[in-house]
Amino acid sequence: MAALESGNRLTDGAMKPRRNLCPILGELCHASDFEEPNLFCKWSVQFGSSWKVIEGHCEGQSVANTARVDPRRSNFGTPLDLHLACRGIQVWPKLHVELIALNSFDNFWPVGYGFAFLPTQPGLHWIRMATWKVSSANSKSISDRFPAQNLPCHFPQFKN
Repeated sequence: MAALESGNRLTDGAMKPRRNLCPILGELCHASDFEEPNLFCKWSVQFGSSWKVIEGHCEGQSVANTARVDPRRSNFGTPLDLHLACRGIQVWPKLHVELIALNSFDNFWPVGYGFAFLPTQPGLHWIRMATWKVSSANSKSISDRFPAQNLPCHFPQFKN
């Protein structure tokens, strides 16, 4: 998933400083063991100030998926293609995910959050990320206190 390589570049006979490159290539495969049938994933790769994006996007969003075979599994198949340059290894990159449920009225709400550090060794890696599930126990008591129930939840940061 992540590899670290370094290289020198020559321009007009002058030596440029070394740049350590870290390509991050992968896929967000699926989410499992969630009760909600329609999920999508908002993801971001976060890193420290000594890192710089050379190519690719460091955040994105998958499409919503309706599980047809296994109702407790949503397949995303979202590619990750990001190339970073670093001057130091402080604050190593980590992948943040937010799992969001979607209903037939286009209302959505968060159902889980998680993060994982990207591997420090080059090669093929499988990363299994545990997520914190948003508890629905408190939402029942909150909805009992407020009479305006079933209002659409609007998140402006999620746009088609």
